[in-house]
Formats: sequence, structure tokens, C-alpha cells
Amino acid sequence: MAAPEGDRLFGGLTRPATVLGLPIEALLAIGGVTAIVFLVSAMFQAPILIRLCVIGVGVVLYGIARLICMKDPRSFRYWALMLSTRGTHRTRGFWKSSSYSPLPHRKR
Repeated sequence: MAAPEGDRLFGGLTRPATVLGLPIEALLAIGGVTAIVFLVSAMFQAPILIRLCVIGVGVVLYGIARLICMKDPRSFRYWALMLSTRGTHRTRGFWKSSSYSPLPHRKR
């Protein structure tokens, strides 16, 4: 007996929007940082080798991000959620863990 197959349409509708195999947020972050560093190096009239190295680092970062997203395209969203919830909150001392919202609490 064959294994049950999941609904492909439902799986496709839940995937995040991607461009060149990366989620849009990750691609914008990598492309934006690379472009800013390239323009700053051009503004200070850095040698052409330095400018090409900046673009090369951007390509390497794209490759690393692509490898990270190969297994799960939502991995950057999970990472952002982890960073936003594991920070120091006002309620961290009370709950001894992270919380989604710093709601006030009453002592009983």
C-alpha cells in the first residue's frame, strides 16, 4: 500500500514568497547591505579589487542563505522570531523565560 500523499496545492499556498530561491526579506537584506558597502567603497575611491571583493562577499552570503533555505524556506522567519522573543524583557525576571508581550502582572 502506498503512503498517503499530501495535498500539493495546500503546500504550495503556505510557502513564503521567494525570489531567486530566497525569501524576499533575506534577499533584500543581503542585497541592501552589499549595495551599501559597494557604494561606500566607491565613494571613498577604493581600488577596483576591493569593490569586486565586496560583490564576491555578497554572492557568498547569497549562497550560504540559499543553503540554509534549501531544507526549510521559513528558516529566516524562525530566526527572526527567536531573536524577537529571546531578548531581555521586563517580565524575564518574573517568568524566568521569554514572553511574547510584556503584560503587567499582579502578585496574589
